[in-house]
Amino acid sequence: MVTISIPLPFVDDLLFRLPSRRHALLAFAFALTSIFLILSHIHNNAILPLPPVRSLKTDIVWGGDPGGEFKRRLERLDDDLRLLVEGRGQIYNGTVYTSTLTEDQVHRYDSLRGDNSRHRTPLLRRDELNTSSSYSTDSSSNSTTLSTRAVVPARGRILITSNFFQTAPLLPDFLATIANLVHYLGPERLVFSVLEGPSTDGTPDILADIMLPMLLDMGVERKDIHLRLNWPRKNWEWRNRIEALAELRNEALEPLWKYPPPEGWEAVVFLNDVYTSAAHVLELVHLHIEESAGVTCAWDNYYYPGSFWHRPRQTFYDAWVARSHSSGDTFYAPHKQFSLKNLFHSSPLEKARYQKGLPLQSMSCWNGIAVLDARPFLEVGKGIPKRRKAPSTSTSAASNGKLVHHPAALAVKKEEENEDDEEERESVPPVRFRKSRGGKDGECSQSECFLICRDFWRWGLGKVQIVPSVRVGYVREMADWLATERVEIGIRRDEKGIVLRDGKERRIDWVKDPPEQVKCFPWPDLPGLVHDPWKSPEAGWVDSLEG
Repeated sequence: MVTISIPLPFVDDLLFRLPSRRHALLAFAFALTSIFLILSHIHNNAILPLPPVRSLKTDIVWGGDPGGEFKRRLERLDDDLRLLVEGRGQIYNGTVYTSTLTEDQVHRYDSLRGDNSRHRTPLLRRDELNTSSSYSTDSSSNSTTLSTRAVVPARGRILITSNFFQTAPLLPDFLATIANLVHYLGPERLVFSVLEGPSTDGTPDILADIMLPMLLDMGVERKDIHLRLNWPRKNWEWRNRIEALAELRNEALEPLWKYPPPEGWEAVVFLNDVYTSAAHVLELVHLHIEESAGVTCAWDNYYYPGSFWHRPRQTFYDAWVARSHSSGDTFYAPHKQFSLKNLFHSSPLEKARYQKGLPLQSMSCWNGIAVLDARPFLEVGKGIPKRRKAPSTSTSAASNGKLVHHPAALAVKKEEENEDDEEERESVPPVRFRKSRGGKDGECSQSECFLICRDFWRWGLGKVQIVPSVRVGYVREMADWLATERVEIGIRRDEKGIVLRDGKERRIDWVKDPPEQVKCFPWPDLPGLVHDPWKSPEAGWVDSLEG
């Protein structure tokens, strides 16, 4: 074996040949730093790692589509979209989400379907398909028809509404969603209101040339489709952002109070420009009605692709709107990075339910999709009992530091719990989206979505909930990541794959009163779209209903 040894004096001599030993050390440190930065850059700009894939059941079926007619409709919809988009010289990426519901989802939302309309084929269980019990033969006409299921009483209408601007990439998922909703709930159950404009990416063409004919062909009456395209652009450079957004939302909602249907309204589904599916909407409406909620929100995620110094990450998006019910605080601490690990920094109750994927009560939310009760928009509310200033709790040496409640405070508390005390209520007119009331003693300037939740509380319908299991994204990368999770929205299974029924844990233990205060980061009373309320010097705690 040949060994080569380098005497230390040779190394010393090599270092001394450089301008100086210090320069050599600096060069070595620079080389190590460069290698570290290059590796960090490669790591940080890698794609968002995919979560563990939980496989779906393979027997996905539309029980009401045994002949495959609805599947063929979706295929035609996809072909029409491809022709229109590629005809404009753009790239067509198709839908993110699957176009069907699983068998278990079909039956979870069956109570939403209302009466058995002539427009809709009854849905059948998988074990009813291709069996003699699933069909009844009309001997007089020798024709075979699907048997009808038990008739459910007629229901009110559901308004599906949205504001669209430059949203062509997500419209394939939006159109597949509303097609599924019409097929599942029935055309007589839905009313559509879309306010668009002015877009230059093909959005108005898709809505006019594909959405409108599709809905008409599926049996939706023309009077139930309110499609306003190329709406004049708001002059954002000279307008207050919150005021202008409130106007747009109210304009999209106009059919709610201008054209009330004879059977009334059951719910309003307001969709932001998010990638969504029929299961997202149905789960929210299902839980909204089941809990008799005022507002039910999804959970919106945002995707940060990363930079030279930061890894890509997902965050909760609507942090400026949402406020915890237990603390009145924001979901994030403003001085910390907005990442999921820092959620609910001051709200352990909400954090525990979020980590279990359970619905949670909130002071306010919006989160990409919001289901709202229609009554506060249409009727005068009875309001909530006025708050009374009771003598505060105190401590004394005699109490050994324990709280001592003044008898008068206990008496007031007992009186406040009397829900029949109408004399201390103040009626509230129908609500609308709005900006904060200004002035020296006015409200802290907050989002129109926070204010609509506040007004629901004041109206007397303050049951606001968030459903963390219904997660949506605003950008394609985030939506692709969520869709890859392969989760059956609304369906929970045990280790053997058996569907778990909703238990008491899933239900919210509602608190009827809002928090005393909420944290406000005010939007400046200035024109323009872009400001940073998180850095406002006027941030602070305000009364949850008035401040």
